[in-house]
Amino acid sequence: MSDLDLARIVGGWATLVTCIMVALGSLFALYQLRISAKARRLQVLVSIYDHLRPQEIVETEQQLIHDPSDEIKADSLTENEIRKVNNLIYSYQRLGYFLYQGLVSEQELIPMVGWESMVLWSKLKNYIYEQLRADVPHARAHFEYLALRSRKYMSKKLDNGTKDITNFDPEKFRSLDL
Repeated sequence: MSDLDLARIVGGWATLVTCIMVALGSLFALYQLRISAKARRLQVLVSIYDHLRPQEIVETEQQLIHDPSDEIKADSLTENEIRKVNNLIYSYQRLGYFLYQGLVSEQELIPMVGWESMVLWSKLKNYIYEQLRADVPHARAHFEYLALRSRKYMSKKLDNGTKDITNFDPEKFRSLDL
């Protein structure tokens, strides 16, 4: 074997190794782009979520969720409480709109607000019907959409074996009147 033949063989192998390295580098770069896109999407979602849910709304949400009554009546609320409840409803309305338009997926949104949206819709739907839909028939329809999609999503998750959630009663969940 001459030096020229050896150089051709080594050059051929070097070309093959270089092509494999370029292909692997390209696959790794695509994987990194995918991960980066998911991270940016999650960052935007968290930013939107934080913007739509300031501390006052979270406090109002927790008060209503832990309120032992099954529904909230406008007659029993002060003017300040009505303002807080309306801000809460509007926050869920916007989250429902994002879900309806496909700007966020069910897998991204519902684990964060699904249960709360169902409980709050159940408690607030008569309030919404009385106070907000008197003039605008479809007002707050996206909040209702969010609650219904949450129920469907959560039912599917419960049926697929996620019944081991601590202190969770699936029958109470299924009995929510949406």
